[in-house]
Amino acid sequence: MSIDPANSKSDLAAFILRITSGAAFLAHGWLKVSVFTIPGTVGFFESLGLPGFFAYLTILAELGGGLALILGVAVRAVSIPLIEVPRVYRRVFYSKPMRRYQGRSCLHRMRPPFPVAADGRLRHVAARCCTN
Repeated sequence: MSIDPANSKSDLAAFILRITSGAAFLAHGWLKVSVFTIPGTVGFFESLGLPGFFAYLTILAELGGGLALILGVAVRAVSIPLIEVPRVYRRVFYSKPMRRYQGRSCLHRMRPPFPVAADGRLRHVAARCCTN
């Protein structure tokens, strides 16, 4: 049996992506439980006009889905619902109620491609995003 180098590289890339995504979801879920506390997270969701049970669903999805990704259990079945969590974050973050938490920052309005100098630094970011 021969080993296909292209296939082994794609398997390694999928493994790394699965582990890092799972760790990110697990960290976000644990943050909601340990730092913000569950009642605090529910209160924050309700302050945004979302039903309180969405906080429980989000915590369950992040903790359970992140753990399942790390362990490699039902990866495809878990990945599809986990796609919705960041999509909801994006919709809530750009919604009107959330703007009061954004303060005077205008970086949330930046759109790629960012103007990057040769040394990797961002330049003219504030001028471009704040004038729109």
